Amino acid sequence: MPSRNRLFPTIALVLLTTLGVRGGSAAEDQLTVNHAWIQEGPPGLEVLAGFVDLENRSARDITVAAIETPVAERVEIHLTEIKDNMATMSHLHELTVKAGARIAFSHGGHHLMLFGVREPLHAGDKIELHVRTTDGAVIKATAEVRKDEAQ
Repeated sequence: MPSRNRLFPTIALVLLTTLGVRGGSAAEDQLTVNHAWIQEGPPGLEVLAGFVDLENRSARDITVAAIETPVAERVEIHLTEIKDNMATMSHLHELTVKAGARIAFSHGGHHLMLFGVREPLHAGDKIELHVRTTDGAVIKATAEVRKDEAQ
């Protein structure tokens, strides 16, 4: 009969596997990035707009701290609002997606601004996005470059 010392690691492994305990952040499992696309710009333009849907499938709020891509020096989350019949755009340093909520980025609302685009992007190209949360999770997504859908 095996000793208790030999059985303990096996029992612990079975329990951890059965209970679903694993490394990583809850945000990686619960925040989804859907419908990501980047607006194609004219040749030489180093600032492009981008759009995503962020969906929080968890029971707790998740805060996005940054969005990055290898094709741009930086990506900022912006919000366009109408105040006194004037459109204003503000840079959001963080964006909280409430528990069970979805934020659909769009023209005239939340959107991404890619600054210092390093190479020309053309309709059909696919680029990586890395969405970083304040709890350290990184959610990877692929964005397709498209002609402006608002026109």
